Amino acid sequence: MFFASFPRFSTFSPRLLRSESIKFWANRLGRAFLASRKTCVLHWLSRLLYSARTLSLKQLPPKSVLKGLARQGVDFTDEVLISAQTDINVEGEYAAQWLLATKRAHFVFDSDTAPEPLCSFTFPETLEFRIIPVVGSGLLQARVEGVWLDLLRFSNRIKYKFDRVLKRLKEIQSGEALTPEPVDRQDPHRCPGCGLMLDFVGEVCPKCLNHGAAITRLVTMLRPYWRAAGWMALLLLFGIGLDMAWPLLTRYLVDHVLVASFSAHQQPFAVLTRFSARELLVLIVIGLAAVQIMRGIVNVITTRMASRIGNALTYDIRGKLVHKLEQLDMAYYGKQETGSLVGRVAYDTDAVQSFITQITSGFLLQFLLVIVSFVMMFSLEPGLAFWALVPAPMVIAGAFIYWRYVHPRYQRNWDRSSKQAGILHGILSGIRVVKAFAQEETEYERFQKASMALRESRQVLDRTSAFFYPLMAVVFQIGGWIIWYVGGDRVLSTQVTLGTLMAFFGYLSMFYGPLGNLTNLTTWLTQFSTQMHRIFEVLDAPTVLPDATTPATIGKGRGEIEFKNVSFSYVRGIPVLKNLNFTIRAGERIGIVGRSGSGKTSLINLICRFYDVESGQILLDGTDIRDLSKSDLRSRLAVVLQESFLFCHGALKDNISYGRPSASPEQILTASRLASAHDFIMQHTLAYDSPVGERGESLSGGERQRVSIARAILCSPQILILDEATSNIDSEAERSIQLALEKVSSGRTTIIIAHRLSTIRDCDRIFVVENGEIVEEGSHHQLLRLNQRYASWIKIQQGEKAETADAVSEEPVSARAMKTTPDDSGIRWLSRSSTELLQTPQRELQAIVKGALYRGVFALRCFPIEHKDHYLSLRFVNESNMTQEIGIIRDLNEWSRKEQKLIRDSLSRRYLFHTIQRIHSIQKVSRFLTFSASTDLGDVEFMMRHNPDSGPRIGKADKLLIDIDKNLYILPESLLLSKADRGLLERYIYW
Repeated sequence: MFFASFPRFSTFSPRLLRSESIKFWANRLGRAFLASRKTCVLHWLSRLLYSARTLSLKQLPPKSVLKGLARQGVDFTDEVLISAQTDINVEGEYAAQWLLATKRAHFVFDSDTAPEPLCSFTFPETLEFRIIPVVGSGLLQARVEGVWLDLLRFSNRIKYKFDRVLKRLKEIQSGEALTPEPVDRQDPHRCPGCGLMLDFVGEVCPKCLNHGAAITRLVTMLRPYWRAAGWMALLLLFGIGLDMAWPLLTRYLVDHVLVASFSAHQQPFAVLTRFSARELLVLIVIGLAAVQIMRGIVNVITTRMASRIGNALTYDIRGKLVHKLEQLDMAYYGKQETGSLVGRVAYDTDAVQSFITQITSGFLLQFLLVIVSFVMMFSLEPGLAFWALVPAPMVIAGAFIYWRYVHPRYQRNWDRSSKQAGILHGILSGIRVVKAFAQEETEYERFQKASMALRESRQVLDRTSAFFYPLMAVVFQIGGWIIWYVGGDRVLSTQVTLGTLMAFFGYLSMFYGPLGNLTNLTTWLTQFSTQMHRIFEVLDAPTVLPDATTPATIGKGRGEIEFKNVSFSYVRGIPVLKNLNFTIRAGERIGIVGRSGSGKTSLINLICRFYDVESGQILLDGTDIRDLSKSDLRSRLAVVLQESFLFCHGALKDNISYGRPSASPEQILTASRLASAHDFIMQHTLAYDSPVGERGESLSGGERQRVSIARAILCSPQILILDEATSNIDSEAERSIQLALEKVSSGRTTIIIAHRLSTIRDCDRIFVVENGEIVEEGSHHQLLRLNQRYASWIKIQQGEKAETADAVSEEPVSARAMKTTPDDSGIRWLSRSSTELLQTPQRELQAIVKGALYRGVFALRCFPIEHKDHYLSLRFVNESNMTQEIGIIRDLNEWSRKEQKLIRDSLSRRYLFHTIQRIHSIQKVSRFLTFSASTDLGDVEFMMRHNPDSGPRIGKADKLLIDIDKNLYILPESLLLSKADRGLLERYIYW
């Protein structure tokens, strides 16, 4: 049979030819075409049926190409494995060309010049295939005799298809069987409905966006709050009922109380006949007041319930968003802007609150008012109710005009305002560059040009609004004019009472008011659905790197890493790592060098499983890292990145203990000592309690890097990874970090990526990476003797004499490890038995530690705020005028009273804190706060700047106030204040 001749034919679209009769006629047509090839209609039908059923990578070519294949002795049915059509030729002209590949050769045909092929190659002479991107298109190339030749060209519209073709060509070349895959039929980066190219896989297609689905899905998320939502709906209906009541009371008041012809027989309620007109007036007014008061109470209750439900739902969604963002892979963040994701969490979630508001007091309420008010108008006077509908078509037309002409002008104005703000942001952000190149006038003109565009768009918008809104107001007045005339005529003819007409006008205002907001409904609905779909887009984003279902366990582990035939690419068809095979032994220190883009950081990304390999395996202690849970894998790793990131919301100690929040102060001190960070931290006024500032700006680059190393060390990792850890710091800081690495790498598997080759010269082995492959491997001295890439880079960085200068005997790992003793990196704890403190008549503090005399000793607190009597550093100034630490006192309370007094006297000279005990008054003048308070040092008055972070939190609960003179005041959380004083404090200091 015709279709049976293609072995992969039945894999796809099983529902296309479900009828046996269709299959029969399809086979008849195919058989007729292959037999004669003379009928164009049969040829077209055969191609249609064939392309609908087969893989997109094996399309049926035209007759001219089939003839050319036949001349080459190739049978299309039995031998051709890949048949793909491109849309442009190599010169960039739109023309149909065909690539056909068999197990032994491949051909390129032009539909117009066939049956002779444009080119053909056999697979033994073709070494490699690749795709290179060019402007607006791509080139499929083959490497023949060491030269890359262009086979064919394709536009970006069909780039995905040729990425799959490239994969199949490599499989054919390697002798692998071609296994059909679903991704051969559908590009996952395109919308399956309309084919629109998406920014990333799994994105909600904006073209196929279902605006109603956002509301439906959000309503399902209200299930945990269904009781409150039910009560809110009942109150909503009750409030509408109250709105309908006051026009009826007005009608009764006019028709049965205020008219001069009032009489008992006109009274609709017999029970009210006993009251006089004045008494009924009082009752009606009381009734109107009661309705309005009850309506106000209902508004308060529904608003509070809506606020509570909206805030709770927003809180839930924001939590889900952040939790989902933490689970998503690095590949997702590579395709998303950080500002966009922050906006979804911070601003798009406000759409939830807006939705709840629209239910209680927005479009839903107005929609119900339109229906109920019309029903009430119809019940009062059907004839007038139909006259009230006269302006409705014009209102709908006005909504269309707004959406078609007015709203685009708002969008243009918003866009130009955003561009103006962007230009201003660029000028102010790069003001140094602007001034350095004297481009103030140029930038001013650029800003003025954007400002002029904004001015023009605003003028157009104002002209349009000045015409549209008054016109719509007149349209609404038309209904009122008609009702006044028709209703007034009926009142004069006694067909309708005056009270009925007045009640009718009350309902008319309820009817026309919501109709006037119809122009804004589509704007709100579009904005709401867009915001909610942006939220659901994140919540529904697929996790590319799933965690192991049944994670393997490797116990304590040793830290051995093995790469087996590992290949990886960020972009399809462009490999970054190629078939890597190597082993890093436990405790070994490895250096990785190479040019930018050679694949060094990709190795780290794969070890940390930020990405998964395309092929091959990465083993940790003999176990595939994909079989380990992500938390288990990353608990064994610690990474120090090129850009050291510090969190501004915490102090130095919080940043060091970030990976291990439960770490004790002693562990923090030990990690800092190992990272050579302790000394510079103690130079800060508040030592480990010092705030780091925005992005750690209060620290130098080398200091931030050493804090990052301390953070990594504190996690006690089996594997320590340093990715360009010394690339952005000076030579002195680099030397300090090298000494720190000597201390911390002992006993740990350490991987160091560096551009500065001096950083890795002491590594056990060095990998030289180029084009995703390890081209050289060995120790520093071995690679120098090879005299290839590494040696040339050494000569460039250190000069031509580098080889002779480095020609020293190699040292094994064990010898180097023996040099690093625990005393080199440990903390010297001072005890009473080993330390003697003395004070001279000149009040000089001296210390004798194990027979060594230290003069000019002073004490500093490692944690000045939280641990005032613990972890005290005794220091002195050495002959080089550098501060040097003698040791640390763990607990001052364990020492004698005399020694305690000496230390506390020394501390009192270094620290001046005021602990607030009572606040008398706070006054705000301009941007300053003036405090009058009692402290442990007496009554004080001080002034501080008022900003949103006037009282940053220190420790676990206390606040730290800093006045304009930089004096420090501790505001304890335990401070007992009266309710009035507490309210006064919280008005300005935000807890």
